[in-house]
Amino acid sequence: MKRKSVFILLIAVIIGLVLLTLAATEDKTMKETALFKVDLQKKEILSLSDATSNLSLKLISVTTDEPVYWPDEDVFLKVLLPSHPKAEVKITVAKKDATPNVLGSFPLNDAGMLVKTIASGKKKRLEPG
Repeated sequence: MKRKSVFILLIAVIIGLVLLTLAATEDKTMKETALFKVDLQKKEILSLSDATSNLSLKLISVTTDEPVYWPDEDVFLKVLLPSHPKAEVKITVAKKDATPNVLGSFPLNDAGMLVKTIASGKKKRLEPG
């Protein structure tokens, strides 16, 4: 009698473990990451996730493409953020060891690009530094 109840208890534990294991197994056909939703069986990307919350670009310091400009030359800043079309960017310009000059906030175009003249040698002669 005791042996029979131990056997029944053992079978109940095994069945419980099997059901627990089956319930815990994930769907291995789909995988969702921060950037993509993928079908692993078909080996194809089903959709893109909203990556803007996971990716960001913050420019702390930007230098010009030339160390010295001609006194009457224009200086342009080019911003490319294709993942953020029509976003606002704040442009601040500072000469070396000088107080920063805020030029303002400017919108990117539909493609996420902006070309802004940050200094014009035609209006005011450029100085070294």
